[in-house]
Amino acid sequence: MPRFDVLPRNPIATLNPAPTAQANTTQQPLNPALEGVRPGDTGPIEGRPPGPIWAHQEFTRFPPAIAVPVSTEGAKVNTVYNPGVPSSLNSGINAATPFPPRFHPNLPDQGPLALWTFNGTLPPKLLVGRYGEGIIFRHSNKLPFDIRQNGGFGIHTLSTHEHNGTMARRTTASPGLSSTPASSTTTTIPSSWRGGGPSTPAPRMRGPGAPTAQAASPRFRATGKRR
Repeated sequence: MPRFDVLPRNPIATLNPAPTAQANTTQQPLNPALEGVRPGDTGPIEGRPPGPIWAHQEFTRFPPAIAVPVSTEGAKVNTVYNPGVPSSLNSGINAATPFPPRFHPNLPDQGPLALWTFNGTLPPKLLVGRYGEGIIFRHSNKLPFDIRQNGGFGIHTLSTHEHNGTMARRTTASPGLSSTPASSTTTTIPSSWRGGGPSTPAPRMRGPGAPTAQAASPRFRATGKRR
């Protein structure tokens, strides 16, 4: 079984447009293929609602240091698979070999209307961060504009929910925080210990053989899923 595909960690300066505490409401032309859109209509480039109530929490206290841009799009071959370990620790899989969009070696490849996933590729993605390191997770919607181009199932609006990433409840997996094709949502992950900042003592680990405390500035891993 292949290991998760580790997402690249990029400098914040690589994001365009640059992240902002409140939603970026810059208008862009909308594609008339979107349901209810008329020629000439415009809409914001970001899926977050405007105003301070939807602003990134602790944006100044934990300024973003790492950018992790991803997209959701139709299935395609993965030519940049990064398991983060040698093949000897990844079921003998050579990461340099293109990874097809299939769920088992004996099953057929999935087409772009049958499978929508992060960056359009398999295996599933893994975000690696460090506590106290602010992360901007920008999720772009690259699904078809026409809602009928879905292989018979699903809609093309996206909401993202991260596992194990500390963040405000209103900035993750909220019905009011979704994006349509050609737009994006930006989530900030303060990466703080729960209940405090990076100077807060690390919580004790539990379980047989576990160390009494985590090492300084340990990594955490977060996986995401599309809803």
